[in-house]
Amino acid sequence: TPKQPKEKKGKGGKVALIIILIVVVLALGGGAAYVVPKYLNYNKAEEAYKDGRIDDAVELYKKAGWMKDAETKVNGGVYYEYAASLAEEGNYIDAAASYEKVIALETVADEYKDAADKIKECYYNNASDKMEAKEYAAAKELFLKSEYSDYSDKANECLIKQAEAYLADKKFEDAIKTYGEVDSKYKDCTKKIDSAYTKWGSSLYKSKDYKGAVEKYEQVTKKDVTDKINKAKAAYVKDHKDRSDETTMSYLCDLRYADYGSAEDDYTKLIGWTVESFVNDKLDDYKNKKTSADSSKTIYVHTMYLNENDASMSLKGYVIYSDGTKSNDITFGEVKDRYTTWMSIDPSSAIKGEATLYVYDDTDKLVEKFTFTIK
Repeated sequence: TPKQPKEKKGKGGKVALIIILIVVVLALGGGAAYVVPKYLNYNKAEEAYKDGRIDDAVELYKKAGWMKDAETKVNGGVYYEYAASLAEEGNYIDAAASYEKVIALETVADEYKDAADKIKECYYNNASDKMEAKEYAAAKELFLKSEYSDYSDKANECLIKQAEAYLADKKFEDAIKTYGEVDSKYKDCTKKIDSAYTKWGSSLYKSKDYKGAVEKYEQVTKKDVTDKINKAKAAYVKDHKDRSDETTMSYLCDLRYADYGSAEDDYTKLIGWTVESFVNDKLDDYKNKKTSADSSKTIYVHTMYLNENDASMSLKGYVIYSDGTKSNDITFGEVKDRYTTWMSIDPSSAIKGEATLYVYDDTDKLVEKFTFTIK
């Protein structure tokens, strides 16, 4: 049998194949034009992140669109991860700032919802570092800002440590002020404040500022420092034996009623009189000598004057009550040897607590100071 001739492909078939190939190539080229820039932006974003250019990285991740995890990174991931890395390095303040940027985003991925707590933890950890570095003032503020864990106790602990540091440097006023800022519910610092005043007084005493020492000792509320006060007063008197020095006369009056040292003799030598005051509830009772009186009855404040010569004094007296209120002035003319003056306090005007009688001569020099208690 004769062979059949082979069928030849026509030009139309070749054209169709070429067209298909062109379409495929064009299709592939268009996809590449869409995909490649996103891929490049993602890689650029990764590089920016590594370089610490976080805001630039976010913008590049936005351009990467759906590429890999770009959308999650844009919705808080970049700032959150960067904050976590900073915190791990101990850079808590910058970490907190990065966590703040997470919170500021309108859309945040669920896994980053704890950013607010992370900020508090950052401030707390930074405060702990400051505390360890003995930067107590800064640490206290950061603990309070954190509101994290036991921040309140830590802030109070900082105050105590700061006060102790002031005390070690003899910055007594700063120490006392700082102890006073400690929450009493955390710790009652009354004893520490007393100790600071005592040390302050002792420091002033050593520098021979006896009046200043007395003033600081008198601020002590719980501990009995009467001996220190009397010692400082006596030292002042020894250095200032001057009848016109009211502090000297005031201290001498206190010391002689405390029966301290040679105060009675020193007082008599300076004033030239022997003077004694007391209280009771009888106008003519000079034997029942008390230092306290009952406010339910009229209180009589008596002062006896003894002098072996013909000298006389014109005097003015008044009482200062515990609340600072001053009574009316009472004048006593021509007081002589063995005279007794008195002032009365009506129950209606008696203010409970310590009261002090002051008596001055006609040259305004202090003659007598007597402290008594109204019960």
